[in-house]
Amino acid sequence: MSLSPGGTPVSTSAPPAAMDPGIPIILRMRRGAGWFLTIALLSGVNSVLQIFDAKIRFIFGLGITQVKDVTQAAVNSLRAQAAPAPSES
Repeated sequence: MSLSPGGTPVSTSAPPAAMDPGIPIILRMRRGAGWFLTIALLSGVNSVLQIFDAKIRFIFGLGITQVKDVTQAAVNSLRAQAAPAPSES
């Protein structure tokens, strides 16, 4: 058994990581997760902008957050209208 310059044994029995067929799949999964995270963050920013009535929006994002924002605004409006006026006694 020969030693490398660092003093560790050189192993020739283990295949290099580049030969592993699972590596491209893992890389594709990580890229997909990165895009998912990016879209989720942009959707969160869109929701915050909606809360503060900003006039700008990101084009990219999940449309479901916009549907949720509009639905919640409508529910809040209906609750405000349905709330009984405080009686003065």
